[in-house]
Amino acid sequence: MADIWHPIGGICITDLGEKWYLFQFFNEVDIARVLVGTPWFFNNHLLILKRITYGENSATLELNSTEFWVQVHDLPPGLMSEQLAKQLGNFCGGFIGYDSATLASGSKKYMRVRVCLDVVVSLKRKKKIQIGTAMTAYARF
Repeated sequence: MADIWHPIGGICITDLGEKWYLFQFFNEVDIARVLVGTPWFFNNHLLILKRITYGENSATLELNSTEFWVQVHDLPPGLMSEQLAKQLGNFCGGFIGYDSATLASGSKKYMRVRVCLDVVVSLKRKKKIQIGTAMTAYARF
């Protein structure tokens, strides 16, 4: 992972057993860059990362969620908005943010929403959206 992340201040990786690893960074910039860049994979396995504080017991941590970019397709023209991004993000998991460039560009056929997903729960595939009283659409993820 050090070859992929190229940490400025270095990194120490400790095998805690049971498929648990402790990544110790020595520069705040490195930590921020790695956490913002999630999800990370190693040998086709998802790495679930969580920042811990000094003295916190890593054995008691619940590592069951991570952040993903979700693409939302099949939205009617003009329906892509920050408010809808928040609603759909919360429907999928937990809304974190959205890609404002996809909303500003009318040429995009999808919207990107950053969400925190519980990896234990099945992924959502679509959501019914009521538009006014007569029209219904389905957002696909």
